[in-house]
Amino acid sequence: MLYLHGRRAYDGAERWELEGVGPLTPGEASELVGHSNVTVRPVIDLGRVAPSAGYQPSETLAEATRLVHPYAVFPYSTRESRGCDLDHRVPWPVGGTALNNLGPLQRGHHRLRTHGRWRVDSPRLGTYVWTSPTGRSYRVDGHGTVELPRQREHHPPSRADRADDADDP
Repeated sequence: MLYLHGRRAYDGAERWELEGVGPLTPGEASELVGHSNVTVRPVIDLGRVAPSAGYQPSETLAEATRLVHPYAVFPYSTRESRGCDLDHRVPWPVGGTALNNLGPLQRGHHRLRTHGRWRVDSPRLGTYVWTSPTGRSYRVDGHGTVELPRQREHHPPSRADRADDADDP
């Protein structure tokens, strides 16, 4: 099965992308579709995707999750989301089966997150911040992975430091 995504850009130009292949010109997209048996599906309004009542996402919710995250959300992963598990960031049933709580992970990365002491947060839809067991942090979004600077631990000044400051003019 092939997925051809068509979008109209802000400048009004058509943008076509064949999932797993890359961008196509409008002519290439037209030629591909013109010689194929095509099923057209409606656009999914991400703001209106309903959560699922149980553990398993509905077909629409699973598709919306893969559209938000075309690739696995683990740091530096290049696996396309269609071959991934859909992981509950906040474990079910505490965290619901909803678009803002699901992300695609390869099976091994899913196990690392579940059993390997990796922590994950999602400050906004489409962005994940991972913290490794060693304290390194990574932001993963539609642009890829960025290692975040280490946060310095704040220690209040000791008595000796305060005494030294009092001697300064």
